[in-house]
Amino acid sequence: MLREADAVLQKLVAADPQSVSKLRPLAMAQEYEGRRLEAMGNRTEAIAYYRQSLASAEKGLARSPSDRSLTSQALADEEALAAALALDGNRAAAVEIAQRAVASAERVSPAPGSERDVAIRHRAEAYRALGTVYAALGEWKDARAAAERAVSAWRQLAEAGSTMVVQTEADQAERLFQEASTHLP
Repeated sequence: MLREADAVLQKLVAADPQSVSKLRPLAMAQEYEGRRLEAMGNRTEAIAYYRQSLASAEKGLARSPSDRSLTSQALADEEALAAALALDGNRAAAVEIAQRAVASAERVSPAPGSERDVAIRHRAEAYRALGTVYAALGEWKDARAAAERAVSAWRQLAEAGSTMVVQTEADQAERLFQEASTHLP
């Protein structure tokens, strides 16, 4: 069904190549295709779909740079791609993509209110993803530093009473920090 959705969305984008609204669901379908393939053990093909999804999101962002939905999609793609590349043993590409996700998240300008919370949440997720990549590579000092930044961002949201806190992700960041700390002197 995901491949069918991808094919239909590809045709819609081809018929209206300037439409940002058609790129959003295409990028999402491609990301989910990648996640499904990775869950089935086909990491190589999953990586290709993550790259396609990121390209679709970036194409939309080139047309509409302030689109929060596409920004979130690009970050999700970068995080999934970096994790898959790390598991695939491609250190250089994994670290580059994860650092790119952090840089993208840092560029999201924190506006007042819920937009500020979205920007902080993006940073928390990106730093956790970077930490996860470093942990997969056995680079514990860097993993702990990234996890610490993620934990700090999640705590900032929690202390502000934000509704943007995703407790399972905050807990993952905390566990990553603890695990990385056990590997260091």
